[in-house]
Amino acid sequence: MSSATSTSSEFPLRPVSNDPCWKYGQYVSANDKSRIKCILCNNYVATGGLARFRMHLIRMPNSNARQCVNATTEIKKEIRDYYDSQFKASRVTARYQDPYLRPNTEEEDEDDVVPLE
Repeated sequence: MSSATSTSSEFPLRPVSNDPCWKYGQYVSANDKSRIKCILCNNYVATGGLARFRMHLIRMPNSNARQCVNATTEIKKEIRDYYDSQFKASRVTARYQDPYLRPNTEEEDEDDVVPLE
């Protein structure tokens, strides 16, 4: 019985992550990682995981998440900037992995060019 208590107390309610959303939320329990409780509201529980919790924090309109009334504009800007930078980085990486979109790094020799007659 004591081992179950020690494992639940040792469970990290926040994962080790650079995501700024985890500054304002934590898991509700060790068994259900899809439920995240908002520290700012202290009563909202996002049941859709981190994506729904992010929508709650940035007050995303037309989403199924209830908007956080205690999230400041600085918090919203921090989270939006983080996700914008992550999205741009992933788009650049994907672009350079595509051989048709990758810039030509090899110099074209004039000897390789054959004039048409």
